[in-house]
Amino acid sequence: MLNKISIENFRGFKSLQIEDCKRFNLVIGKNNVGKTALLESLFLHVGSKNPELPIKINIFRGILKVPFTVDSLWSPLFNNFSTNKVITVSTVDDKYKSRRLEIKLASAETKKIVNHTDKKKKDSESSLVTSTSLQDRIELKYYNVENDYSSSYAIIGEEGITFENLKNSDLTGIFVLSRGKGGGMEDSERYAKLDVKGETYDVVEILKKVEPRLRRLSVVPHGPNSSIYGDIGIGQSIPIQLMGEGTSKLLSLALAITAVPNGIVLIDEIENGLHYSIMEEVFKAIIELANKYNVQIFATTHSNECLNAFFNSFFAIKNNDLSVIRLDRINDEIKSVVYNKESLETVIETGWEIRG
Repeated sequence: MLNKISIENFRGFKSLQIEDCKRFNLVIGKNNVGKTALLESLFLHVGSKNPELPIKINIFRGILKVPFTVDSLWSPLFNNFSTNKVITVSTVDDKYKSRRLEIKLASAETKKIVNHTDKKKKDSESSLVTSTSLQDRIELKYYNVENDYSSSYAIIGEEGITFENLKNSDLTGIFVLSRGKGGGMEDSERYAKLDVKGETYDVVEILKKVEPRLRRLSVVPHGPNSSIYGDIGIGQSIPIQLMGEGTSKLLSLALAITAVPNGIVLIDEIENGLHYSIMEEVFKAIIELANKYNVQIFATTHSNECLNAFFNSFFAIKNNDLSVIRLDRINDEIKSVVYNKESLETVIETGWEIRG
C-alpha cells in the first residue's frame, strides 16, 4: 500500500508531495487543480513497464484522434509542455520500500556500416557511423524496490505507434473512468472469472444498495462479445445498463476491486450516478470489499454530500484507514493538504468548507 507520493513535471504538477496515504483516499479541490492528473500519474506508476499507458490516459480524457507527433502525443504530459524535463513519479509504500518512474523523450540511434576501400592494397575495412534522429519516442524507465531498472518505449513511426519492451509491473491497478459505462466486455470478463470461483456474492450484494430487486447477475454472449444482465424479477433478465447509471457504475467499481487483489483502484468522480441518499451505504460496502481484497483506493469528488457520506461511513464502522487529500493552486503551483480521520472529524463538526 502506498504511503508517500512525489510527482515532478507531470501535467499541472511542477512538484507535488503527498504523505500519509491510507487504504481509502478521497481527493478534493476546485476545478483544474489536478485531481484527475493525480490519478493519471498513479496509473502510469502502477503500470510503469507499459508504454501504451501515456496514450491511454489521453484517450481517457476523450482525446481520441490526434496527429502522431511529439507535440500532440507527448508534450501534454509534461508540465508547461516542457519536454526537455523529466517526469518522475516516486512512491514509498507502508513497508518503506521505494519505487520510481521516470518519463522522458528519447532519441533513436541508428548505426550504419561504412566500407573504406584502399585501391592500392585491394582490401577494405568497415566502420560504424552512428546518427541520432529527432526525439520520436518516449521512454519509461522504472526503478523497482531493489533499485534495479528497466526501460520501455512508445515510438512514433511512419505507420503509427509501436511499443518496445512491454513487461508486467510489480504493481497492479485499474482506472475507473468518471463517464465509464459498466457492463461492457472488461466487466463481463471480470465477473465471469468471479463466477468460475464462486465469488460473485459480494458484487451482487453491493448492487442491491442501488437496485434492491436484483436477484442475480449473468454474462450473456453476443457473438465474440458479451454483456452482463441482471434478474430483477420481471420475467426476464435485462442489460445492466438499463438499470441506471448508478448500478452500472457501482458494478464497475466492485469488479475493479475484485480484479486487483493487493493492488490499487483509481476512481474518477466516484459519486457520478449515485444518489446522495445511498452514498453512505455504498461507501461502507466498498470499504469492506477493499479490505477483503487488500486494495488501496484513490478517488476524486466534487460533491460535499460525497465527502460527508465518505466520513460518516468510516465513522459508522469505526475504521480510521482514510484520508482526504485537498489540492490547491497557490502562486501557480499545486500543493496538497492531507486530512486524517481525526482532523476531518473536527472540520465536519465545525462546518468548515475544505473542498477548496
